[in-house]
Amino acid sequence: MTDHSVPANASERAADGAADIDVVFTLYDAIDRLSSADSRAVVVEIALDAAVDVLGLAQTGVHFHDDRQRVLAPFDWSGTLDDELGEPPDLGPDSMAWEVFESGQLLRVDDYWSESGESHNPDTPFRSELIAPLGEYGVVLTASPEPEEFDDADQRFMELLCSNVESALDRLQREAHLQEREEQIDHQRQLLNRLIDSVEGSIGELSAVSEDVSTSSQGILQSVDEQSETVKTIAAEVSDLSATVEEVASTADEVESTAANARTLTTDGTASADQALEVMEDVADSADGVARDVDTLQARVQDIDEIVDVINDIADQTNLLALNASIEAARAGEAGEGFAVVADEVKSLAEESKQQAGRIEEMVDEIQAETDETVANLDETTDRIDDGTDAMESTMDNFQEIEDAIEDAAEGVEQVADVTAEQAAGAEKIAAIVDEAAQQADEVADEIDEITDVNEKQAEMVAELEATLQRVQRELSDTE
Repeated sequence: MTDHSVPANASERAADGAADIDVVFTLYDAIDRLSSADSRAVVVEIALDAAVDVLGLAQTGVHFHDDRQRVLAPFDWSGTLDDELGEPPDLGPDSMAWEVFESGQLLRVDDYWSESGESHNPDTPFRSELIAPLGEYGVVLTASPEPEEFDDADQRFMELLCSNVESALDRLQREAHLQEREEQIDHQRQLLNRLIDSVEGSIGELSAVSEDVSTSSQGILQSVDEQSETVKTIAAEVSDLSATVEEVASTADEVESTAANARTLTTDGTASADQALEVMEDVADSADGVARDVDTLQARVQDIDEIVDVINDIADQTNLLALNASIEAARAGEAGEGFAVVADEVKSLAEESKQQAGRIEEMVDEIQAETDETVANLDETTDRIDDGTDAMESTMDNFQEIEDAIEDAAEGVEQVADVTAEQAAGAEKIAAIVDEAAQQADEVADEIDEITDVNEKQAEMVAELEATLQRVQRELSDTE
């Protein structure tokens, strides 16, 4: 600490004056060095050296403000302070250093151990301390293990030193901003040069595109004219299509009506076929009954034939008996004449019986022949009835297939009618779209004419832009 009390004699005054001169020279040297410092580290090093030289203390450090952490973080310290405290702590909003930082007013603590002071802190290894603000950058702290180490002169020295340190930091910040700005300007100049090169290339491409657009516009205009004619042709075709669709719809309605009539006729035919099949079945049953009766008749005829055979046998036996009786009557003479007459009568009856039996046998043969023919006819009739039944059943199956086909056809006709209706609606929409397309084609032709005019103006603007870029390039070249 520099003693600025009134000296007792001339030698003490001379010593004090020499000390003040040393302080001035130290401060002047520090200010000179600060003016050429090129980094924060150098600025802090100069400040610490000056504080140690003037105050005779090595317990000095600098804390810079950390806005993100909202603390005053240690930047650099003298070795003695490191030995006393170890790693310097961050100083938060509750610390006295933070109060100095926010208020911008230097704080001098004469004795931390004094119970009467507001800053009473018997746990700290230091007794007295100076805390000087560095504006927006932070604070400088100088501490001593002795009480009342610092006086007003020390306080003024720290204020002057910190003011110059703050100015040096401001200069570094301005230089950094200036350098950053120069780098930005240089970067922007490079970007501008690249942009100019790119724009020049784009202008060339734009000129070529303008020519292509002009050529394409002519081709498009011709195509639009052709498209307009094509659209008109399509409109006529769509009109014909609409008429055709309406005719198809009408025909579909007629076919649907015919299908309905055919469905009714098929249903009636199926019913008639069912009745005919029932009649055929009844005839077949009757034929079966006749066949059974004929079989019974054949059996009876066979019985009659057997009876006729018996009658013939009896007649033959009767003839033999009559012959024997005649022979015996002849032997008897007159006594046997009556018996002979009876024998002749019996013989006559036997011959007549045989004749009748022959006639019966002939009739039986005729009946047998007719019965056989009837049986054959019945068999043929039965076969034909069976064939007719099969044919009728096949006819019914065909009727069913026809009915199913008519149902399918009716459904198809209904679908055709629905689709035709949709086609009619679609044809109307197509006609509207075609009309709109024709109108749009006319609008496109008008727009192409406008594009051609705009393209010509664009070509003129491209020429003007190219001239402007050339002037900008010349001006940029002059500023480099």
